[in-house]
Amino acid sequence: MLYKIPGVGNLELKTLILDLNGTLTVKGIIPVGVKERIIQLKEKGYKVLFLQVILVTMQMKLLRVLVLSGFLLKMDSPNAIRL
Repeated sequence: MLYKIPGVGNLELKTLILDLNGTLTVKGIIPVGVKERIIQLKEKGYKVLFLQVILVTMQMKLLRVLVLSGFLLKMDSPNAIRL
């Protein structure tokens, strides 16, 4: 896909990263037509990747360990990067 952005230039997308939860699915079900559209994109040469974010207790514990170990910064830290 080629997007022309005035004052910036062209942006060409070759890879799509799509979220499953709430973006491609509704209550865990892929709506009619979505699968076919994804197949069409792949046939046109686009790379399509799927992302599914699942937060579970073990992942939260690991995140806490990383923060406490200094590998990650808490958002209220003066050194945290905010976007």
